[in-house]
Amino acid sequence: MTPSGTPEHQRISLVLAAFLMDELEPSGYLVLQDCDIRFPSEESYLRPDIAVFNGESLPADGVVPITQLPTLVVELLSPSTAPNDLGPKLSVYDRAGVTEYWIVDPRTGALMLYTRPEQGTFKQVSADANGRVHSSLLNRVIRIIRDGLAFRIAD
Repeated sequence: MTPSGTPEHQRISLVLAAFLMDELEPSGYLVLQDCDIRFPSEESYLRPDIAVFNGESLPADGVVPITQLPTLVVELLSPSTAPNDLGPKLSVYDRAGVTEYWIVDPRTGALMLYTRPEQGTFKQVSADANGRVHSSLLNRVIRIIRDGLAFRIAD
């Protein structure tokens, strides 16, 4: 059994999911937390912290694991998951064709963002001096600000 995430992990997951719901669900996307997804050519499924799907292409039958490719995957780092999030999961998401992959450090609020150009593989988006990165999916610059256990998304 995998232990629950830390309070900071749970808090930032809620904040990011709510932010993504506000930003993307009006455009037809569906934001899910901790859902089982079977990626193409993978024998087992993965469970990202947050996954964003084109809601119109998800089957309505509720079958899991989901086999639809998410547009955006968000993983929250922890000491036990960081090597997997930065290595094998990054490779799976890239090979599968995920459009954006966000890796967030709940301890600091740092956001590593990988995006896929029209043709090719993931490219990491460089943050500016204030920690802001541009999300192609959202078509805006964002950063995560941490204040104790409070997190917020800012431009």
